[in-house]
Amino acid sequence: MTDNIPDMWFNKLFSGRAMNVPRSEIRELLKLLERPDVISFAGGIPHADMFPSDRIRQAYDRLFGTTDTWHRALQYSTSEGYPPLREWIASYLTDQPTPWTKENIIVTSGSQQALDLLARLFISPGERIAFTRPSYLGALQVLRFYQPEFVAIDEDDEGILIEPLIAALDKGLKFIYLIPDFNNPTGISLSLRRREQVIDLALARGVPIIEDLAYVHLRYNGENIPTLGTLALRRLNSQGSEHTPIVQIGTFSKSICPGLRIGWVRAASVVIDHLTVLKQSVDLHASTINQMVVADILTDSFDTCIQKEKAFYRLRMEAMLDALKRYFPRNISWTMPEGGFFVWVNLPEGLDGSRLLESAVTNYKVAFVPGGAFYCDGTGKNTLRLSFSGNEVAEIQEGIMRMGELLHKELCVPKVPKHAIHATSKHL
Repeated sequence: MTDNIPDMWFNKLFSGRAMNVPRSEIRELLKLLERPDVISFAGGIPHADMFPSDRIRQAYDRLFGTTDTWHRALQYSTSEGYPPLREWIASYLTDQPTPWTKENIIVTSGSQQALDLLARLFISPGERIAFTRPSYLGALQVLRFYQPEFVAIDEDDEGILIEPLIAALDKGLKFIYLIPDFNNPTGISLSLRRREQVIDLALARGVPIIEDLAYVHLRYNGENIPTLGTLALRRLNSQGSEHTPIVQIGTFSKSICPGLRIGWVRAASVVIDHLTVLKQSVDLHASTINQMVVADILTDSFDTCIQKEKAFYRLRMEAMLDALKRYFPRNISWTMPEGGFFVWVNLPEGLDGSRLLESAVTNYKVAFVPGGAFYCDGTGKNTLRLSFSGNEVAEIQEGIMRMGELLHKELCVPKVPKHAIHATSKHL
């Protein structure tokens, strides 16, 4: 009896906000899947072979090469971040002379902290925020803590639907959260036409857009599309960063490595000023030494790293899409991404991804993320997310074959011969 007393004490003291945040289904799932006999498509993580370990080691060695650099690297720093890193980010992904300067940048401990700080800044309980349905689970988890009203808007193969977005704006929105390039979890990108429409609405209504650029550099097929931030500045005739409603967040977790935990926000200076105050109350500043290491890599070999990653992940994406055509039943569809880490699968009505996962892990030694985790309204049970980034090509082929066997059994349909390739794949 006495063993439960501490729990009873603390449970009465926890805030309503803290108790309202559910555990991350993906994080909990990953704990259960650290088994060498399971082929896992669950974790949307970069492949360790893509970490530039030699370059990281060299950057640390350079920092400790002189007293001046290692003194700075191991010392407290400004809350806004290491100036050379902020200067690099200011000109990142811009194809024209830019009004962005380092004063429009704050460095964060990963893009997850960037989103958390923005939520603290913008959201009061009960205010409405919009995002795509389905959407990034990590964002839903962060935003839910601040008790907004979620407005989930469906997407098609061009991205977020405009008419429902207009209807949501008519009722009032605090901001719109989007991953325009290779959305997590669907892999869909917002088309140029749809981006222009979204910018028009943001400018006309004065509603900010939080543009998450986590996967923007990981395009394997097709043409690059300008970011929402770039399009907004073009529309404003480059009047300046203070006039754009676009707030961009990014990370170096995919392009360099996640362990350094370096992300950023690029926005109007008034936004950065307020975020700086908020960050001072959280962790003072991101790791000084890690910021300096990232800045070293960015100025020396970032383009080389990206080209290597694109070739590496392209092979895995193509292997997964090919295996899906070979092994999945004909009445199942999936997205056809041109980059990123993910393929989104739509199952026939009546199938539940969560229920399938138990059988998949136990009987077929393969894992994925049930799609319902990416919906805030309890829907999407007949969907699932597959990540190809962390696997070898042979593992992808074997794992998708196992999933195909499971789905053929569940749907009571005969298996397609391995050599038969059919065209069932399509966008949402």
